[in-house]
Amino acid sequence: MVIAVLGGSRWNAAGLSFVAGTAGETEIVIGLDWLTYQSMEKADKVVPYAFLVVPRSGKAIRIQFDDRDLGERVKNAPPKWRDCHTFPKISLPK
Repeated sequence: MVIAVLGGSRWNAAGLSFVAGTAGETEIVIGLDWLTYQSMEKADKVVPYAFLVVPRSGKAIRIQFDDRDLGERVKNAPPKWRDCHTFPKISLPK
């Protein structure tokens, strides 16, 4: 299965990075983070995206983003996951 994650209009983002993934009994959880950069004089308006290829599964798939602020990232704090979207489980043909 392929999942497209579209970031919308953002500033200084080079895309999305896969950070963590777990497969539980009932769902697959995928953790993403923005790939950002600094610019000197002016910011770049971009539309980042990612294509995720995951094994075909009847489990629900939950997409999360790391929601730490800059101060937390500098201190190397653990990720603060924020749910973005959950795809419901699907019935697979037998």
